Amino acid sequence: MTDNPPDAFLSHHSADKPAVERIAAALQKQGLSCFLDKWEIAPGDEWLRNLEQGLRNSRFIVIFFGPDGIGPYQQAEADAALRCGGKSSNVSIASFRCCCRARRPSTSRSVRCFCRASTR
Repeated sequence: MTDNPPDAFLSHHSADKPAVERIAAALQKQGLSCFLDKWEIAPGDEWLRNLEQGLRNSRFIVIFFGPDGIGPYQQAEADAALRCGGKSSNVSIASFRCCCRARRPSTSRSVRCFCRASTR
């Protein structure tokens, strides 16, 4: 895990990871640091402690809901986010409903992601 606290913690179902990773990369290009498990937790790390720290230290918690629903770890992250958001006015929670579809044009693969946001 990096030394600087992240701007946004990105909670997602593992099936949505490729789309969420592209969103995280776009956010970073805009100057926002993101906590994405794939980027912040290395094999052998204390993954649960790192997730808790990422949730606790982030200014924004973004919860992605994709076509496969919510995963078991994602549910725990969402519950923790709501507890954190309820105790602190410094934490903002946003949820995004993503419907990601892969299309295969004749020569290349493209992915379209449609998101609708709500904030708390």
